[in-house]
Amino acid sequence: MALVPSARVSFDPVGDRAEVAGLREASHVERVQEQTLTVLLEQQEQQQQRAHQDSGSGCQGHQRLARLLLLLGSLRAVPAQLLEEAFFRSTIGPVPIERILCDVLQTL
Repeated sequence: MALVPSARVSFDPVGDRAEVAGLREASHVERVQEQTLTVLLEQQEQQQQRAHQDSGSGCQGHQRLARLLLLLGSLRAVPAQLLEEAFFRSTIGPVPIERILCDVLQTL
C-alpha cells in the first residue's frame, strides 16, 4: 500500500458537532478512527523502514499521534481570537494571527 504524502485523512465526528447531531456511538466511532490512524501510521513507518533505517517511535507514539490528529478538529470550536490571546498575545502583541500566517506564507 503506497501512501501519498499529500493525502489527508479528514474525518472528525467529535470536533464538528453540527454534522453529527444524530450520532449515537460517537465514542465507538472515535475509537475506530484512532485504530485506523494507528494502522495507517504503522504502515507508513514500515514503508520508511524499507526505504531507509528508522529509529522507530513505538506503538505508544502512534496512538498518541492518532489521538492528537483526531483532536485537531475540536480546535475549530475555539474562537481564533481566544487562541491568539492565550498563545500569541504575550509574544507578538496585538497582531492578528491571520496576518502573521499570511506574512509567513508569502516568504515561503
